[in-house]
Amino acid sequence: MVVLNNSAWSSNSASASNGPAGAGGTVYVTNSEQLLIRNCSILNNTASGSGGAVYTSGTQHVMLDISNVTGNAAGGSGGSVYSYGGYQLLVTNVNASFNSAGESGGSVRRLIVNKL
Repeated sequence: MVVLNNSAWSSNSASASNGPAGAGGTVYVTNSEQLLIRNCSILNNTASGSGGAVYTSGTQHVMLDISNVTGNAAGGSGGSVYSYGGYQLLVTNVNASFNSAGESGGSVRRLIVNKL
């Protein structure tokens, strides 16, 4: 379990040269049971890939609660949050404004993968 509580991040970046395909401008979590982001300010972060602020892959439960997620940008999908796979993405009491993405999901993009 990854818990981020009462924190602030601003003006961070991920590019293809300093992260896997430039994903997750501030937070990059893979194959975790749970990610909880609560009471956080995540402002003006960028990623050349997906997830301008937050990128998750294979994380079963992603929860973003009582947070301000503003001005983040991704060259790919999910201007503020990109969640690939996993079971649940829950966003509650969040101010998500002025986020942008070059592809899809200006604020949030969730991609569900069905396993056969």
